[in-house]
Amino acid sequence: FGFPPLTLHELKCSISEVTDDEHNHVSVSSFSLDIGVTREPVQTITEPQTMPGFDGLHSYTVAFKPTELTIVIPVLDKVWYAGLSASKHYRVSLYQGAKGAGKSWCIHLRDCQIISTPTRAEAGEANAAQIKFRAVPNSAGADAMQVSRVLIGIG
Repeated sequence: FGFPPLTLHELKCSISEVTDDEHNHVSVSSFSLDIGVTREPVQTITEPQTMPGFDGLHSYTVAFKPTELTIVIPVLDKVWYAGLSASKHYRVSLYQGAKGAGKSWCIHLRDCQIISTPTRAEAGEANAAQIKFRAVPNSAGADAMQVSRVLIGIG
């Protein structure tokens, strides 16, 4: 019968404006995180000595693209459209606490914006809103934790 899918017991999500000190908890039906790191081929016009038979391919490198978080919230609300039109900056945290080493985790976007019009989605039989956030890099920070577009913690 295989194994059941991983459940996110007691998953919490908080979305607040960056300037707001409060944690506004929302229900999330699903989410997907694209860190923005992709593998890209390095093309050449010759056959490399290190990989005979691979004409035109020298190696692979890493390309950096924007970090994006897509969430589905089972509530259609005008606040997301207003946030998009006003170019508001948000702070988004997804976290799950559990007993035992390695069972707790957190994904935190310190500063992000809604980048496309929220679309209608389904959360079971209910209507929902799919919202896509893009992290805004902060180059003014003094260390990597302040500059990072996304922070991931495992405890």
